[in-house]
Amino acid sequence: MPLQSDIEDIRSKLKAGGYQNEAGISQGIILRLLHTLGWPIFDSSHVTPEYKLGTGRVDFALCHPPRKPTILIESKDVGSAYGSEKQLVEYAFHQTEVNNGRLRQHYPRLGRSLSMNRMRFLSN
Repeated sequence: MPLQSDIEDIRSKLKAGGYQNEAGISQGIILRLLHTLGWPIFDSSHVTPEYKLGTGRVDFALCHPPRKPTILIESKDVGSAYGSEKQLVEYAFHQTEVNNGRLRQHYPRLGRSLSMNRMRFLSN
């Protein structure tokens, strides 16, 4: 199975320190797995790098149908993923606007305001 062998190879490279930075993670893990899973990684209408969301950018947006993001992927260095969940939630659900000099924050896809300190995320 190609996916299983990719995962085993990635695990061994992680243990050996084979991914030195975020770009290495993106290329050696994320794009590799997306390719194995059948995503057309060379078609930016499906796999969009540095996708702009509000005031930030997410490392990859997977689009299906083309140009319509349905999955957001944020790459981090090995061992430094702490806080990335908050970053992704803010990218996915947060919109900020300035109106008459006042800053307003909205979470339209949730239908309400969201307090990050009340959210819990699963890890490992």
